[in-house]
Amino acid sequence: MKIAVPIPKFNELESKLTLETIPEGHVTNHIILDNKKYAVVGGCGSGNCGWKEFYIHEIIPLEIYTGELVPMKYGEHFKEVTAGNRERCYTGMLIKCEGIQHVFVGEKITVECSNSEKQLEIF
Repeated sequence: MKIAVPIPKFNELESKLTLETIPEGHVTNHIILDNKKYAVVGGCGSGNCGWKEFYIHEIIPLEIYTGELVPMKYGEHFKEVTAGNRERCYTGMLIKCEGIQHVFVGEKITVECSNSEKQLEIF
């Protein structure tokens, strides 16, 4: 899925990137979008041209998780991915956010810049 956000929100996503801390088992920042919590898990761009897009993935508290995948920490999760037992994504992986265990759910969302200065009300 792809969504577009105004320039100010798009620029904010860079400061929320958490891909360096995910292997350590936690996210340092998150965003709220449509009353759901998301970790900014990556992006694509060029050093000369800036960011083209960011990738976000929903996280929910472990206590309310009802998915089919058994939640696993980073190392265990990607061992299962390598073995072909899980898809190559973060879905089902345990992560700590604000000191609380969370689980990545759903699919990664690609966020592009709408080239608009107007802020959406859902943020």
